[in-house]
Amino acid sequence: MPRLPDVLSPADLPLAELHAARLTGEVYAIGGCFAPVDLPELRAVRAEVISRQAPARFVADRLTAAWVWGAVATPPVRLQFCIDIRSRHRQTTTRFDLREVVIDGSEIAVVHAALVTSPERTMLDLARDGALDDEAAVGHILALMECTDTPLHAVLARVIGSGARSHMRRARSRLERAVSAVADAVDVVDALDAPHGVQHAVEMGRIPHLEDEATERQSVA
Repeated sequence: MPRLPDVLSPADLPLAELHAARLTGEVYAIGGCFAPVDLPELRAVRAEVISRQAPARFVADRLTAAWVWGAVATPPVRLQFCIDIRSRHRQTTTRFDLREVVIDGSEIAVVHAALVTSPERTMLDLARDGALDDEAAVGHILALMECTDTPLHAVLARVIGSGARSHMRRARSRLERAVSAVADAVDVVDALDAPHGVQHAVEMGRIPHLEDEATERQSVA
């Protein structure tokens, strides 16, 4: 009997059977597919979810790419993809949010057989995305920076050098806010409380706090 793949879709088992397995606690739902409960939701698993559903030419982008990289907790309801406009590939679909873009090969990563926009390109796409509000976009960009160690300044420099088109003005504003947020966090780490001397920073939930503040939060908790 052939072994079932780790990530299951209706191509492997009837959808009703997959939902029944979810209700009995054998699998969990993940981005339109299902995975065994003992399989952690790692980057490779999220990428396999993408590769099981989309044609090979489709490149996961925007929030879908951010989800694969680990910057957002859940994928968008309609998975988001792009294809290179120069490929002259014409395929219409209502299942996905698909767009044609100009994209360089260096902006595409292969993650467990799935094509995904690179962290830098994903940051740029999120910064330009008019469907996101500013707060959400900046939050996703900061999360992407943290989970992929991608420098924000490189993305901002690219935007600054690209001209003053409207979506680039939006992107620059959001990236500058993200850079400022990182700088503010560094200021907290280096903070000096004059009356009491230097306070060392500690991290709680990946957010830097001064020792006194952290102690107060723990006592309240």
